[in-house]
Amino acid sequence: VLVYQHAMGVCKETILPLADTMARFGIAVVGIDAMQHGSRSPDGPGGCEMEFTDFFVIENFARTSAYFEQSVIDIWSLVRMLREAEPLDVLPYPGGDGAPDLATARMAFAGQSMGASMGLNAMALEPAFDAGVVNVGMGYLMDLMLAGLGVDLPETPMPGLDEYSLFQMNLGAIVPTVADKCDPIHWADNLIAAPMPPWRIGPMSVLYQQAAYDEVVPFEAYERTAGLMQIPAVEPMLRPIEGLPAVSTPVQGNLDAGRTAALFQFDAPAEHAFLLTCDDPAVMFAGQLQAAVFLSGSLQGSTPVVIDPFDPAQVAAHAHAWEAP
Repeated sequence: VLVYQHAMGVCKETILPLADTMARFGIAVVGIDAMQHGSRSPDGPGGCEMEFTDFFVIENFARTSAYFEQSVIDIWSLVRMLREAEPLDVLPYPGGDGAPDLATARMAFAGQSMGASMGLNAMALEPAFDAGVVNVGMGYLMDLMLAGLGVDLPETPMPGLDEYSLFQMNLGAIVPTVADKCDPIHWADNLIAAPMPPWRIGPMSVLYQQAAYDEVVPFEAYERTAGLMQIPAVEPMLRPIEGLPAVSTPVQGNLDAGRTAALFQFDAPAEHAFLLTCDDPAVMFAGQLQAAVFLSGSLQGSTPVVIDPFDPAQVAAHAHAWEAP
C-alpha cells in the first residue's frame, strides 16, 4: 500500500493519474485530504481547488502551523487505520474472494510538492514506511509560502500596514518562531543522515525527484533540503548541489541495510507538477515509472532500485512489461 499526500491548493483526487500507473505494478494507493483542502475545505466538501490563504493564514501563522501539524498526524492515523481496521475484501466486486485486498505489512509514502514536504515529517517518525518518494518537496515552511505567492494576499487586518509589509513582518519574525517545531527542514536529515531511534534505527529508502528548472520552487529550496538530507545525487546533475555523494543509475542498495536513496533531477520541459499533469506525457510517465519501479521493489520485500526512466535499457531490465498508456 502506498499512502499519498497531495500538493497545496488541490485535493486527494489528484492521486488518480499516479494511481493508475501504480496499479499496473500491483500497488494500491490511498490518499487523504490535508487540512483546509478538498473534503476538509472551509467551503465544504465537493471542490478540489482552494485558496492559498485558506491554509497559509498570513495574519495568524500559528493556525497555519496547527494545520500543518494536524495534516502530518492524519497521515500517521491513516497508517493505523489501514493496518488495524477490519481487512477490506470487495474485489472481485461485489462479493470479494475471502482474501484481504490490501497488504499492509509493508507500506510506502509518496507526496507531491506540499504533500512531499509533509512527508519529510511523517516519514521521519513513522516506521511503517519502508520507502518514500519526495516529489518536488522542500524543507522550510517559508519556502512553501513563497511558492504560493501567485495568489492575492488578504486585506491587512492591522491599520497602518499594507499587505506586503504585513507579510514581511510575519515571514521574517513570526514564521520561524511559530513554525519551528513542525518545519520539515528539521526532519529532513532524519530520513537518511541521522535516523531517530526508536522510530528509525537506520536510513530509509528515499527517491527525491526534482524539476531542475522548477517554475514554482526556487532551486535554493531544493539545495537546502537535499543538503540536509545528504541524499546521494545521480550524475550528471543538471544543476549541481555541493556536498552530496555522487551515484550513477541504476542505484540499488547504496545505503546501510540494503536501503536505496537517490536524488534525480528532471530536465525541462519538466515543470513543478510534472508527475501528475499531461502537459508533457513523456515526462509525466517517466516520473511515474521511476517512482513505481522504486516503490514496487520495497513493497515486494526486495532492495529498491532507482532507474533512469529515459534509458530504454534500464526500463527494459527493471520494467520489461512497461508501456506508457
